[in-house]
Amino acid sequence: MGNCSKDHFQEIQQSLVKTKVYQVKLGDTIAALSRRFNVSVASLAAINPSLNYNFLRLGQSLHLPKQEELGYSKMSYYRIKDGETLLSIAQKFNVKLDQLREVNPLLDETELEVNKLILIPLLPSTPFCSKESIIYIVKYRDSFESIAKKYNLSLSNLKEANPNIDSEALLLGQKICLPI
Repeated sequence: MGNCSKDHFQEIQQSLVKTKVYQVKLGDTIAALSRRFNVSVASLAAINPSLNYNFLRLGQSLHLPKQEELGYSKMSYYRIKDGETLLSIAQKFNVKLDQLREVNPLLDETELEVNKLILIPLLPSTPFCSKESIIYIVKYRDSFESIAKKYNLSLSNLKEANPNIDSEALLLGQKICLPI
């Protein structure tokens, strides 16, 4: 989130049409709201570009995505790379093309802009992990390399345990297998 400019967050905010307003209550934190409403911190930041992570004011209005209406458990964001199409992005994240269109209604798929942020719906799914693996939920700034290092795993073993996961395109909240 620190690496994304306010302009990029506003782009996402404009593409996410369905939101609801929440009034900050005593004791609320960004992390707690993220868990309570099952929405990534990145999505909260995307639809609330002026959000100060360190200081929420009592009574402050925050926009929350109405993901339940779309049928997605969470959403994350992704920065478009050179040469990608909406179809290739859908395939990369194992989502249907129509689902990408639904959560990014203002996106011109005939002229995708490199580095533009788009929303990726995360469907409630748990990967099939072998008995020698445990499920890990991807966190902010995780990469296959950082996860492998943190859990003292070889990168090749981690990739082998997750054959259907694009190691270059992990999403917040995504579930992967960690071989033990």
